[in-house]
Parts: sequence; C-alpha cells; structure tokens
Amino acid sequence: MPDLAEVMEAIAEAGGWLRIEGERLALLLPEENLTLKEEATRWGQALALLTLEAPRAELSPRLLAVLADAARRWGLPGALLVVQGLRLELGGPPSPQA
Repeated sequence: MPDLAEVMEAIAEAGGWLRIEGERLALLLPEENLTLKEEATRWGQALALLTLEAPRAELSPRLLAVLADAARRWGLPGALLVVQGLRLELGGPPSPQA
C-alpha cells in the first residue's frame, strides 16, 4: 500500500483536488482513476484532516504536492504544521470553525 505522501503526490500529478463538501471529503479528478480513489480512501482520515485545516477546506494539486513533500520528510504532523501555517499566513483563524 502506498504511503500518505505517495498518495498525495499521485493525486497532485493527476491534477486532482481534495475538498470538504458538507461532511464528506471529495476527491475531484479530471479523469476517472479507480486505483487512485481506492488508495485515497485508505488514507481518508488523514486526507480529510489535512483538507479541513486548509484554506477554504480544499487542497489544490500544487498544495497537495507541497504537503506530500512535507509528509515524506516529517510525516503527517509535519504536513499538518505546513497547512496550518499557510492558513494563518492567509489570515485564516487558528483552527477551523465548527
């Protein structure tokens, strides 16, 4: 099974986005890719956590690539710190609104 960084990198390379829609995590891909969807589902909780922390509760391909690098270097805690820092830099609240 691919690790979290590999899955995020694959989504980014495919031009995919992650977005919170209602109470669900949505994986938006320009082309159908069942294998990538299955891999993303296995990492669903971690991907949802990162997406919830992101500005506007969405991760673009470019941001996914940056977070994949952070996850590869420092694991999920490092990727979370990067996305939280970005949200704060953009003037967002210190934690998502409930």
